[in-house]
Amino acid sequence: MTQLILPINRRDHIKGPRNAPVTLVEYADYECPYCGQAYWFVKDLEQSLGDLLCFVFRNFPLANVHPHAEHAAEAAEASGAQGKFWRCMIVCLSINRRFMTGAWWNMPRRLILMYLFLFVR
Repeated sequence: MTQLILPINRRDHIKGPRNAPVTLVEYADYECPYCGQAYWFVKDLEQSLGDLLCFVFRNFPLANVHPHAEHAAEAAEASGAQGKFWRCMIVCLSINRRFMTGAWWNMPRRLILMYLFLFVR
């Protein structure tokens, strides 16, 4: 078994039982197209493995490559402080393609309303 240099701790975002036989730690950048694709793979793994999987998510914005990623990570962490990290993560990864075109601030009204509904309350 491989040991993490930074062990899983209370600052991590965790889904599934901590004592699951399989632990997956994802370091992700919300603007990265590969991270956006990985989301759907991880979602399938969660459904397939159920309680056999402990999924740990860590923000890892690559600000020198993706100019909006750090802001998205900050928004996700702020949402996490309100107990809504996973909702924000899904929204950010769902609009991943908008990040790639630099159109974050030109989101369709539906996404803006969804964001306001989920996080501003």
